[in-house]
Amino acid sequence: MFNISGSGFGIEESEENSLIMTGMVIPDLEVKFAGGFSIKCLAQVVYRKLSGKNSSGNLVRCGIAIIDIHPADHMKLLSILSKVENDNTYIDNKVDIEASWKFFFKTGMMKPDRYASMRSDNRDIKETYKKLYDSNPDLARHFIYQTDSVIKGHMAMLRFYENSWLIHHEAAGSPIIEARLGVLNQVARFVHDSHRFSSLHMDYVLNYFDSENKFSNLVFKEGSQKINDSKMCSIDAFAYFQYQKDTMDNPKLSRPWKLTKTIPQDLIELENSYRASSNGLMLKALDLLPNVLMNRGLSGEYEKLGLRRNRYLYSVKKHDTLKAVVLLNLSDIGLNITDLTNCVNIFVLDQEYLPKEVLSSLLSQILLKIKLHEIPVLLFPASYAGENSIPFSKMYYLWILNTKGSDQFLTHLDHLVKK
Repeated sequence: MFNISGSGFGIEESEENSLIMTGMVIPDLEVKFAGGFSIKCLAQVVYRKLSGKNSSGNLVRCGIAIIDIHPADHMKLLSILSKVENDNTYIDNKVDIEASWKFFFKTGMMKPDRYASMRSDNRDIKETYKKLYDSNPDLARHFIYQTDSVIKGHMAMLRFYENSWLIHHEAAGSPIIEARLGVLNQVARFVHDSHRFSSLHMDYVLNYFDSENKFSNLVFKEGSQKINDSKMCSIDAFAYFQYQKDTMDNPKLSRPWKLTKTIPQDLIELENSYRASSNGLMLKALDLLPNVLMNRGLSGEYEKLGLRRNRYLYSVKKHDTLKAVVLLNLSDIGLNITDLTNCVNIFVLDQEYLPKEVLSSLLSQILLKIKLHEIPVLLFPASYAGENSIPFSKMYYLWILNTKGSDQFLTHLDHLVKK
């Protein structure tokens, strides 16, 4: 066996005894490694060619591509390969959650007030992490870079939309660049080696990052510019703020404004509006197209684990004319430290005729509906906030990679590693 990777491998054997032919599909291929470790997969022979001779005759080399594999088996394979490439890298290694939190706090990824509030829900958050990262490779992954048993870099991935995985919980200690590139390289290679497997549902990879983060701009924004194809990689800007219930706000929209459940026609209008300003991947990646409006498959998978991942779509209308679409994501505390999996996403179609007073009433009505006093808000397009004097704390970029272009992103990352 040679050239082993997360997407396939090669074998060499005598031509006389070879039964493998190009194009052959092997439905239940088992690969055994030293120490009793083995994996099973669906595979296909992609090439077969003469490679030389030995004392017994001609030799042939065959390339085997993994078509599909159980996520748990694939993680076993990737864990071995990552350790061979870099002894400081770990994929889905058992993590001390308390140590991780302290690391997040130390590196500044988790602010003191957030750290304190999460500690009050210590038991619930630990249970969430255990369910996701210790026992369910179908929905989550984590990647660690550590030296001398000390965490230096951390990143995680979460399947949060039907066919999209969210990169989150990025944190790096000293040396920062080495640690960040170490975990990013793991993530990129995981995506490159895994996206073809239908069992992973990985058509897109997402990442929200602060527009002022120099490292993220270097990796993700510059990477998107180098790919230079919005169908392969795109970036959209959101204004972010924490909305708190204000007793001065009208808790409900007043006529002629109304908040209704989103219908397919509303999403068609949203798509037309988005296409007028962007040819990006956002609507596909966030399941905001009519054909996935009623799909609850992923929420059901979270429910099986005893976790909450609820999704609601609403439309803001004036005289039955669509002005905005609201995506409300509600999930368990600790699923995402920055709460971007537990927030309101507002997509404004008519920037000129959606007053900020209406926006405030809309958010108050949502808080009343979900019985909360505050919630994070992502507002798109970000320009709407500036043009309507809506205060926001930061601007987030949403970076989206079509995984068919993962080789281009990996090339960009390899270039950064070699700098």
